[in-house]
Amino acid sequence: MKYSCPLRILFVLTLLWCETHTQPALSLENYQKPEVFTFGSKKDSKQKVTFGMFLSTLSRFDPIKRSINASFYVWWRTNDPAYHPDQTVEIVNTPNYKMHWLQKGKVGSEYITLARYSAEIVTAWDVKHFPFDRQKIVISLEDVSNDIDSIELIPDNQYSGISQDLRLGGWILKDCHVRQTAHQYNTNFGNPSHEKKVTSRGSMIIEIKRLGLRIFFNYFIGFLLAGFLCIVSFFIEPVNVIARSNLVLGAIFLTIGNKYIIDQNLPIMPIFTLTDAIQAATFLIITWAVSINVLCYGLYTQERTSLSLCINKILGFVLSVSYLSYISYNIYVAVNS
Repeated sequence: MKYSCPLRILFVLTLLWCETHTQPALSLENYQKPEVFTFGSKKDSKQKVTFGMFLSTLSRFDPIKRSINASFYVWWRTNDPAYHPDQTVEIVNTPNYKMHWLQKGKVGSEYITLARYSAEIVTAWDVKHFPFDRQKIVISLEDVSNDIDSIELIPDNQYSGISQDLRLGGWILKDCHVRQTAHQYNTNFGNPSHEKKVTSRGSMIIEIKRLGLRIFFNYFIGFLLAGFLCIVSFFIEPVNVIARSNLVLGAIFLTIGNKYIIDQNLPIMPIFTLTDAIQAATFLIITWAVSINVLCYGLYTQERTSLSLCINKILGFVLSVSYLSYISYNIYVAVNS
């Protein structure tokens, strides 16, 4: 037992000596430099990469947020085995996106990368002709680490497209294609070798048109009934001022309620839309109906009955025809847009 403690110490020292003498010495020859990410670096020659996109789903159309959810596949074909688009390509017009799976392979001399993404695409909703509007949805991607002098995307329109299982309730597909554009940023992102960053941007453009006849009556029935009540009021003699006033009052409530519903479902646009045209025309005919009602009743109380009836008929006819013609014209333009 008296030798157990020295033997343990000797055993530990032996292990430490073996460990220190078996480890390789640290030298510059064994040191590997970490990979450095260089944004916008130029390569010796431009590389052309074929890309394609295949749309599988479109959902959650949200005009207020100006967004739409999309799920799609993207593939790249290149002769360079060192090019990894899944690491350098991003979807640019979305606040968030997710890559669900990735597959790589080689066919002949080409290296193929296939990935599936889902994203909330930010799109410029155009509701000028709502509910007969036509929307252009753009899904854009670009290689953020290489400029257009290094990587140029070539669209594969032969195999790009939309899944035959995709169903767009209330919409019809007008066009779908992929394209490449040179996108210039107004910055060099801190790279002094560039004045401004220019990248090769690949995009899928999906153009759809709404089937809006049913939506039109659902959204605008209040305005149409309000206009109808104002027109009916012109067929009542000015002496029946209470009946005429009740019709106009009902038109006012219908218009205000319908406007509240419209404002909750459509974004505010800086341009004059079909919705604005119907609202403005309805408010104007209500204003004129109130004015004519007051004017004709005032003439009737002054025992100028003939003039009161004449003004009511002429102005009523002109306003009714003008209201219906104006709305019909704007609807015609929207449907044929």
